[in-house]
Amino acid sequence: NDAQKEISSLKRENEILLKRLADQEQQLQVQGESEPEQAFNAQTGNPCFTSAQMGILLYAVGQLTEDNPPGKTTLGDVVEKIGGYKATTAKQNLKGEFKGKDKEFVAKAIEKQFPKLAAKVKKL
Repeated sequence: NDAQKEISSLKRENEILLKRLADQEQQLQVQGESEPEQAFNAQTGNPCFTSAQMGILLYAVGQLTEDNPPGKTTLGDVVEKIGGYKATTAKQNLKGEFKGKDKEFVAKAIEKQFPKLAAKVKKL
């Protein structure tokens, strides 16, 4: 009947849309790995660390300096105090694996003055 045809048609359309969404998400992930996310200082317009990149730096410092280093997601409060990012956003950005491009961005920013810290960042 007509209702079953309509349901079948909507199911097919839904499958097509879900496939498109999955393809777009995959493209965004690939694009996201090709370039690190960037942030800019509001006063100067100069590039600066994102909350995730700042968290990477702090996590590496903690790994090198603390007997009992803090967990990644506990660094959100420190990132907020230093960079002004919301702690909840920073905590969310520090969950899971660090992005390779973000680690590389942080390492390049510090490697001349802090080669050991940069090496640690690359290994996170």
